[in-house]
Amino acid sequence: MSAEKPFSEIESHRPLYAGSYYAIKALSRALLGLRISGEENVPNEGPALVAANHRDMLDIFLLPVAIPGRHISMLGRNEIYEYPVIGPMFSKWDSIPIDRDDYGRETYEAVKGRLAVGRLVGVFPGKTRTRGVTVGKFDPAFAGYPMYAQVPTIPAAISGVDGAFSRSHSWHARVAFGEPIAPPQNKKEQPQYMATLTEAVQSLYDRSL
Repeated sequence: MSAEKPFSEIESHRPLYAGSYYAIKALSRALLGLRISGEENVPNEGPALVAANHRDMLDIFLLPVAIPGRHISMLGRNEIYEYPVIGPMFSKWDSIPIDRDDYGRETYEAVKGRLAVGRLVGVFPGKTRTRGVTVGKFDPAFAGYPMYAQVPTIPAAISGVDGAFSRSHSWHARVAFGEPIAPPQNKKEQPQYMATLTEAVQSLYDRSL
């Protein structure tokens, strides 16, 4: 499925998504020094999961604006939709609500539906923010998404946003994409898939520091 124009995958609120995409991207570059690498690893068309580490609330905006010219449906915890301004915007971005403690059947069906029509879906497999020099532990349940949908996973690493608006911030936000990872074919392959994904995101994160 080829996008005739940027973000054409999203039917409702496409102008809103496009406008906020370019506005947030410009602000991120000006205020956070955002730099993006590995965009060539994101497919120009067709379905894929984009899996990234999660360190700051800003990640839910930085990952989408790093995707070149395609819409991406982000998974976001239910509480986000209760925030003023951010909640309504995130909803109109065609994001997918998720319970922090349970991926759940409803979430799976929403992800499956978007992937089935050639869309991108963004996920933070750790489900909560982390600190320190590691990307944290990813939830093994995430492996079910690529296995049942049989779509590749694009690893991504976000860095440089810790304390983004503090005086000590060094203004070097980075989003890096790695080479696609093939989906596991069965449950026995899921542990190796998760190990490969974690290693890929960690490697991207280490190189971006």
